[in-house]
Amino acid sequence: PPVDWWRTPLGRAVATVAGHGDERVTKTVAAAMLGVTPGRVTQLLAAGRLDGHPDGGVTAVSVAQRLRDRA
Repeated sequence: PPVDWWRTPLGRAVATVAGHGDERVTKTVAAAMLGVTPGRVTQLLAAGRLDGHPDGGVTAVSVAQRLRDRA
């Protein structure tokens, strides 16, 4: 789906319950899923609150886990 879709209530619900469907997401998509800025995603990665993917970006699993933890 388009990045903006993840900002919708349905997109956030899908991210929380089912995840993204891919192993990794870009920082931009992670930001949209979490409702934060890409800069905040960088901060969360640096703080160890999100997991970086070895091939770049963020693991979709860590984004989904953060969404569940915040629910």
